[in-house]
This record gives sequence, C-alpha cells and structure tokens, in this order.
Amino acid sequence: MKKLILSLASLCLIFSIYSCRETEKKAGDAATEIEETVKETVKDVETEVEKEVKEIIDSTKGAVEEAVDGVIDEAVDGAQEVVDETTKKVGDAVKEAIEN
Repeated sequence: MKKLILSLASLCLIFSIYSCRETEKKAGDAATEIEETVKETVKDVETEVEKEVKEIIDSTKGAVEEAVDGVIDEAVDGAQEVVDETTKKVGDAVKEAIEN
C-alpha cells in the first residue's frame, strides 16, 4: 500500500511539474503574441495619425490660400477704386482748368 501511495504521489508530482512547464511555455507564447499585437497596433495608430496630420495640413493650406486670394482680390479692388477716383478727380481738375 505504501508503494502504491508513493507511486501515486510521485506520479502527481511529475504531472504537476510537467503542467507548470506547459503553463510557463503558454504564458511565454501569450506574451510574445501580446507584444506583436501591441507593435502592430502602435504602427496602425502611427499611420492613422500621419494621415490625419496630412489632412489637417492640406485643409489648412487650402484655407490659407483662399484667405490670401481674398486679401489680394480686395487689395486689387481697392486699388482700382483709388485709381478710378484719382482719374476722375484729375479729369475734373483738367476740365475746370480748361474752362477757366
């Protein structure tokens, strides 16, 4: 009976040690999988951030170009008005000088 109990105890000890090794291996494999998943996720996030930054830059560039075009158009219109008014005043002054 002692031999039987000792044999069963030895067998249980062997199974528990083997089971621990398998658990350790599975834990190592899981850690490797987690590391790879994290690396992929970081890479995906970096790619998405780059895309978003490029879109922001493009839209900002477009807005700045539109604003500059608007300012230039307003400046040209204002200059044209000044030229027209000056031309009219010079023309009026010339007419008045001729009449007098």
